[in-house]
Amino acid sequence: MTKVSRNAAASALLDFLLAAPGLKDVIKTSGNHLIHWKDLQHQGHCPALFVPDTDSHPKGDWGSANAWHLDYEVWVYTYAGKADGSAQRARNDLIDAIDQAIRPDPIAKRCTLGGKVGDCRISGTVKTDGALLGAQSFALIPVTIRNI
Repeated sequence: MTKVSRNAAASALLDFLLAAPGLKDVIKTSGNHLIHWKDLQHQGHCPALFVPDTDSHPKGDWGSANAWHLDYEVWVYTYAGKADGSAQRARNDLIDAIDQAIRPDPIAKRCTLGGKVGDCRISGTVKTDGALLGAQSFALIPVTIRNI
């Protein structure tokens, strides 16, 4: 495993998620650049998944090369056409699929996105719209890639 660029890590995460069960053939709009949820208020665009980068943190001892921890936000949007809770249920299914996709391998104890990064995991509180958007819903899932 070698270090990859920040752009390559972001692409690896997006590609890995788009190929995962529960996401593959479900996501209609995706990318590494976030589009605001108000601009995707049509069933033809949702579900949508975006993976913009946010921060990066060096980890290491003095005198040695840094291992970078790269932070990303996985944004998921759903739209149901009516405010009956189905957008929120679809959102929750996508959160569960993302969680399953980047769970650590039980033997290696990490998720390498198919050998492309050192490790990848959900790294904080998953935030949602709280069902305030009616027919539309979103989730923000913080993910950190350890690039070693």
